[in-house]
Amino acid sequence: MCTYLYPNADDEGIFLATGFMTVQFVNDDIFDSAAILENIQDSVGTTSG
Repeated sequence: MCTYLYPNADDEGIFLATGFMTVQFVNDDIFDSAAILENIQDSVGTTSG
């Protein structure tokens, strides 16, 4: 994917861009999952008590 975004980059640049985009994607995914889990726990806690 990064070769399309950076067509004139060398291999090291493409590797760094791919790594950075992967870390960014995983980071967003982790925080989204944590927010969803928190909402589920809050909704379960309010209905049971």
